[in-house]
Amino acid sequence: MASNQNNRLFFALAICVTLGLSFFFTGKSLGSAMIGSAPTASLTTKAKAKAKASPLPKSLQPLKEAVDKDPDSIPLRMEYLSVLQEHLRIPAHVSERTRQEFATLIASTAELAKDSPETLRELAMRSFEVKYFGGARDLYKQYLALKPDDVSVRSQYASTLSFLGEQQQAIQELEGILKQNPEHFQTLAFLSIVKASVGEREEAIQIGKKAIQLAPHQEAKDRLSAFLLKLEAPDLTSTEATTENSLVQYLQSHEILSRKFVRLEEQKDSQTLDIYVHDFPMDKMPPFAKVAFLTALKREVQKAYSWVSQVQIVDEASKTILHNEPLTEADPTTAETGDHAQ
Repeated sequence: MASNQNNRLFFALAICVTLGLSFFFTGKSLGSAMIGSAPTASLTTKAKAKAKASPLPKSLQPLKEAVDKDPDSIPLRMEYLSVLQEHLRIPAHVSERTRQEFATLIASTAELAKDSPETLRELAMRSFEVKYFGGARDLYKQYLALKPDDVSVRSQYASTLSFLGEQQQAIQELEGILKQNPEHFQTLAFLSIVKASVGEREEAIQIGKKAIQLAPHQEAKDRLSAFLLKLEAPDLTSTEATTENSLVQYLQSHEILSRKFVRLEEQKDSQTLDIYVHDFPMDKMPPFAKVAFLTALKREVQKAYSWVSQVQIVDEASKTILHNEPLTEADPTTAETGDHAQ
């Protein structure tokens, strides 16, 4: 049981790091939320049939109809894809029908834009973000056929292979890149993640530390540092470690915190749990959103830790306490509100 939980944690951390690092090199920010329970290359035949028979949510119909009326409009297709992605970020909205609509739109747009490297790359990234790894792999291959010397995209392609279970091929791709570009941060970071996934822990840590020294951005450094911190943990199978991992997974995939979370720090003497973040706009959150966010956060902390009596949100760079929250019993009305903050 603990092993399965650790595997899920590793996947959550790895995909979050990979997404974050990828977007630094493309100048895009698509978010890092994850959907579904496991990565899949494509829908099964049975799932496709079931999905086809199910209606799309009504909110998607206007854009679908607009695309159907003007099928050659790439901007319109991209707008529709963005809306589909938003739906796929919310667990309650995820369905096989929505997944299939996304996959079908990706495929038809790729065919329409087969001579446009930039469009193919964006489609690949969008596919990766919603864990449609089979589609992402194929799109990266199409892009690389047009732009074979793009090192950053080739490393993203290799990372995608690893999430499809093709770790050895991913390692070969990444090591091949490093022969020509030994100090390419993104490739080193991805290689560290893939090495860890095949159990080569010490080598993964060594490669990761080298990558951190070459990080082009503080957020990239923080993401990889958090990953290595977990990788260096002496025991991930204990009950306490497992409960901590469940909280880390929650924070790494949270709609608000996912790109801001750095690490946890326990202060058992004061029964305090510190959540370190960077560039987190705590003071700019609307009151309603802040209450909802803190209610949901307290609930997750209480699930993971029995001894914590207060939570502090701390800025990593300045070590300033942005917020201190006692873990008192939640009011029923605010607890209900908190359900919508995840």
